[in-house]
Amino acid sequence: MNKKILNLFILKWGQEKEMMIVSFLLIGWILSWFKFNKLFIQAFKELFNKEITIASYYFIFFCIGTIGDLILFFNGTYKV
Repeated sequence: MNKKILNLFILKWGQEKEMMIVSFLLIGWILSWFKFNKLFIQAFKELFNKEITIASYYFIFFCIGTIGDLILFFNGTYKV
């Protein structure tokens, strides 16, 4: 398998990271297999008294990935 394609799906901690947005969305999707999304939505409802949807669940993972990409970009370690 092409190394560039592998790096899209695997975070290599301690080395340069690529496309954290895709990585975090993939993590969110995999966690949803184990019903983590339902746990997260229920916890959010109990903590903040707000109803959220599955779209909000994925949006939160998207935002975490975006913040990670911005941090890498400003540190100069972002690899395109």
